[in-house]
Amino acid sequence: MGRRTIAGHKLTFNKYRKPAERVCPADLSGERAQDIFATWAEGLMQEGAVSVRGQSFLRVVGVTRFNDHIVIVDTMSGKSGEEGLVYDTDSGETRFTLTEKDAPTSSARAILICPPRGDVALWFSEYSARSSGASLLLEAFKKCWSDFNTGTTFNKDRLIAAEIALEDGVVTEVEVRMTRRPDDRSEGSFVKEGTVSHKFKAAKGSQLSGSIIDRFRKDRTKAYDLVEIKGPSRDEDSAIFVSVDVDGHTRKVEISNLDDGVYFREELNAAGEPVLSDADIVEYCAGEAKTFLERSGCDWEDAWARKG
Repeated sequence: MGRRTIAGHKLTFNKYRKPAERVCPADLSGERAQDIFATWAEGLMQEGAVSVRGQSFLRVVGVTRFNDHIVIVDTMSGKSGEEGLVYDTDSGETRFTLTEKDAPTSSARAILICPPRGDVALWFSEYSARSSGASLLLEAFKKCWSDFNTGTTFNKDRLIAAEIALEDGVVTEVEVRMTRRPDDRSEGSFVKEGTVSHKFKAAKGSQLSGSIIDRFRKDRTKAYDLVEIKGPSRDEDSAIFVSVDVDGHTRKVEISNLDDGVYFREELNAAGEPVLSDADIVEYCAGEAKTFLERSGCDWEDAWARKG
């Protein structure tokens, strides 16, 4: 399977025109955010593919109420507008042609966690190589919020998916992945697109401070220098990852957008590795929810993430 990553949003709700008065997501004028979301997503599933913005299309293919507080939505998404060819990666032969009206899609999941107490809900968006369907779903849900007549305003803010790494983490490895693209498809099927990985691994007994992440954010050439990438290769498509050890748990974090200054995206599985099951991705999200909520002074109980 292809590589999957995940990012998170904090969802808050305040009384309409009263931004200082937050409302518990589990009690929005007698309704719960997770019930509103699940019912809305189930309705969207009946509509088939819908245009979210521009040439981006989204389809809901499944809605699962994991328990009383967690909803998982399976999506398919993609973009139209470009002609192209689909190749068989084994034989190199052309399978079929894409027209401007075609929108090749792939899957991704959205996970909504609504604790029964507190004023925060958490949304996690899974990303695959071609799909950002979970984030498109969040965008569509926010646009529709006023239709639910809850008397509240919907707010979403990106989480620092690995915020703990900045303060408490030890960086054990830095990896820069460079995407190589073939110059000319006409050269034959032996010309393949692929990824070249450059790594720096700290020696045993040595370590890099979590603050190095911030240095890479401000200047990505620092990561290139560390893994000794020189010359024209610096101009190729690249992604920077750091492996961070936090209390004995190693997590691989992608610095996904070096221009926005704060956001990181964590890798769930590398290319060729199996995609996490629903139970496993909920376990991951629950761990992130617990970290964020407890560090924010909010309640968390492990029972809220058990299968219902």
